[in-house]
Amino acid sequence: MEVSKDTFSKEFDIPVIGIPKTIDNDTYGTDYTIGFDTAINTAVDAIEKIKDTTMSHERIFVVEVMGRESGFIALETGIATGADCILIPEYPHPLHKVIDTIVNAKKRGKNFFLIVLAEGVAKAQEFSKILQKKLNEIGDFGEVRYSVLGYIQRGGTPTAYDRLMASRFGVFAVREFLNGNKNFMVAFEKGNILSKPLEISFGKIKKPEIREFEIANILNY
Repeated sequence: MEVSKDTFSKEFDIPVIGIPKTIDNDTYGTDYTIGFDTAINTAVDAIEKIKDTTMSHERIFVVEVMGRESGFIALETGIATGADCILIPEYPHPLHKVIDTIVNAKKRGKNFFLIVLAEGVAKAQEFSKILQKKLNEIGDFGEVRYSVLGYIQRGGTPTAYDRLMASRFGVFAVREFLNGNKNFMVAFEKGNILSKPLEISFGKIKKPEIREFEIANILNY
């Protein structure tokens, strides 16, 4: 039988303190989760290396990043690496718009393209095959290659920002507990660390703000 954190705290009177830690950054009730910055930096580093091949061989590259059903990693990584197109599950982007972006960019003289794909949208291997087929019907756009970054995003040396945030979250949690607060989650909101009821994040998923997605679209043109 699965026992929830809420059951531990309410029925068994066991103190429960939740500290948001996931590379996906999708925990509802907090602006930031520990591990997200490290995952982003790992993905950016890998994609910058892939871009070298993309530019030198004038190819289209589809890079699949993690995030389950969340698009935070894909969105932030895509913006940071200057991706031509970012595909995330929260804000669907039709295939014909992806093709239009590539066609218009090629008309402007660009011969290499980067697409960052969240795993919650599609598998890079399948998507690249479909994209290749559609582009071949229009003209010569070269090869469409793909790469799946996979679990390298879950490992590696934590960034300084993640180390600092983990330390701050931990100190805040201990202080709250010593002050008598037994059941809560630590949250980061608008630059401040605060406590919130545990149940605030139950059954809810945070999604990227539409303005962040719009920034990506603006930078693509």
